[in-house]
Amino acid sequence: MKKNEIYCLSVTGTTSEGLGVAKQDGLVIFIQGAIAGEMAEAKILKVKKNIAYAKVEKILTPSASRIRPSCPVFHQCGGCSYLHVSYEKQLEIKRQKVTDCLKRIGKIEFPVSGTLPSPQPFHYRNKVFIPVGKDTNGHIIAGFYAPRSHRIQSADACMIQDRKAQEVINCIKQWMEDFKLPPYDEKTHTGLIRHIYFRVGLSTGQVMAGVSANSKVLPHADILAERLLCIDGVASVIHNVNQFKTNVILGEKTNILAGLPYIEDKILDTRFRIGPLSFCQVNPYQTPRLYQAALDAMDLNIDDVLFDIYCGIGTIGLCAAKRIKKLIGIEIVPEAIEYAKQNALLNDIQNACFFAGKAEEKIFELIDQGEIPTAVVLDPPRAGCDRKLLEAIIRLAPKKLCYISCDPATLARDLNYLAEHSDYQIQSVVPVDMFPQTSHVETVVLMSRCKPDAPIKITPKEAEQGEPYTKRGAC
Repeated sequence: MKKNEIYCLSVTGTTSEGLGVAKQDGLVIFIQGAIAGEMAEAKILKVKKNIAYAKVEKILTPSASRIRPSCPVFHQCGGCSYLHVSYEKQLEIKRQKVTDCLKRIGKIEFPVSGTLPSPQPFHYRNKVFIPVGKDTNGHIIAGFYAPRSHRIQSADACMIQDRKAQEVINCIKQWMEDFKLPPYDEKTHTGLIRHIYFRVGLSTGQVMAGVSANSKVLPHADILAERLLCIDGVASVIHNVNQFKTNVILGEKTNILAGLPYIEDKILDTRFRIGPLSFCQVNPYQTPRLYQAALDAMDLNIDDVLFDIYCGIGTIGLCAAKRIKKLIGIEIVPEAIEYAKQNALLNDIQNACFFAGKAEEKIFELIDQGEIPTAVVLDPPRAGCDRKLLEAIIRLAPKKLCYISCDPATLARDLNYLAEHSDYQIQSVVPVDMFPQTSHVETVVLMSRCKPDAPIKITPKEAEQGEPYTKRGAC
């Protein structure tokens, strides 16, 4: 098999990234734009020892789930994976993705619920970072990267980002053209503008807009701020300083060029201030349903003490605070903790405390102070939970444990560890489609202890020595 050859292939499956899977001449072939059950002519793009990559040239036998993509650059752009697949089929694929990861990685056989659909499958993203570059004629372009590359695919619109984002993108591109501000070149570490920044609050309409730049000083920043503030809803204009020689999108320092240092939004009747570096779910139409699913699964009441680990700006915990005895949030990013505290005050929530630090260390400090949770909610980054944190939770032994994951693979790994090293059992697994038209899926898992009145195994002070601990948890 050689590059640029065309083969007639039977597509038998779908990868976690949304590629079709076929086999030929002893190779597994991953096909961009193919759907399981189809016969397709595919052009080979790359051949390795045991695998090859291809793209669809012609569909011979289409799947019943195939639809016409609504984006003219879908096949060239890497932003979406499933614009050619009916939404019903997307939900089925994502449920199967979670099921397969639990079985293959976690060694867990458990019935996975149907994927909770998003009420808004298009134009839902409230936050986007758009890379900028130049085309062959030297004109400024902006768009998502082409599949498996850092080559920018220019687009005049996007089917998944908020409609107002394009107005911001066009404004910043024109500003760059007018003042001949060069886009950043990651190969040479030269140039100025790296990404266009856009964020919007669905309930308020407030927009935060600006750029990530390879400089501490932004030329013509006053003109940029003036132009962006003319766009309806723009309440904050920012300049993020990113001089790292990596593909990290944002740097640690953000300058406010005009307006507020944050925007506001609302989730489940709880108001939140969101800063430039704050993590918040990107699908505001689906986020209330995600959080409601988590809170309903935990069945919290006025006697519960909830630990919200990886709490960010406090979104999940503060949505639960009014129904519980006490909320304690832990997050490693100090700026996020400051916003969490502000958000508690904003909502007049007085039973919440937030702490900055590593969760696996802070947990034992809190136990020393007499804080023992009856429930824990985890919402880690894509890499999943730190092993020491899982060990700490097992020792802490809350009655209820809710794990919210954006990566089924690391979720399965962590659930496997909890199942093998504790008496926690899975009660429910619910995929939630936070990212329509893409291969990503969020999952809410509820676990509870088989023996909720059993003693906590190790004290915080004795954790290193492994001595027995007879004090019971808050049962």
